[in-house]
Amino acid sequence: MRLGISSRRALVALAAVCAATAAALIPASPAAAVSSISGKDPRQTRCDVTGWQWKSSPPVAVWVDGQHIGDGFLRYSEGCFANWSRFEITPGAQYYYTIEPWAWEDGKTGTDQGKAPTQSTYLVYSKMVDGRSRACAGAHVYGEFHQWKGWFFFGCA
Repeated sequence: MRLGISSRRALVALAAVCAATAAALIPASPAAAVSSISGKDPRQTRCDVTGWQWKSSPPVAVWVDGQHIGDGFLRYSEGCFANWSRFEITPGAQYYYTIEPWAWEDGKTGTDQGKAPTQSTYLVYSKMVDGRSRACAGAHVYGEFHQWKGWFFFGCA
């Protein structure tokens, strides 16, 4: 079968469109995929669900004014290549304390990520950081009238 000049041009144009579409949909490297996740909310991206194979550090109990107000964690998602901080508030403590979780890449300045916008009554998250290297997590705790109660370190992994 012989194709005419216009048919060949149409096939070449179609191939170019397919190649451009594929290039736009597939990240150039894992680094490109990871850099696009840094700073995002783990709940909005669904990286916090078990389907993404997340792992967690052992819980760090946080005690303020003689009360256990919750537990802090450093979380990692293999599916998202991301780390973040998670704080599980003890029921009732959310009325008296404000938690500001943080995560950062260990040893790298300018990588720290604060509280994510999506929160629930008993769970507070930080935004995500690059999961290909060592990360750390912790939280500031504030009492009524935004009185600082302390910094609590959850660890590095």
